[in-house]
Amino acid sequence: MELSVKSASKDVKEIKESIEVLKDMTGRHEVDINILKRRPV
Repeated sequence: MELSVKSASKDVKEIKESIEVLKDMTGRHEVDINILKRRPV
């Protein structure tokens, strides 16, 4: 169980790093606006 939590945590960290790179490539402001557009009110 502990191993799968550590593995999931590592995967989430890698995904967050990838998202940050994509934000830098696309433009942080543009990405944040699109995220807000997709969120339900």
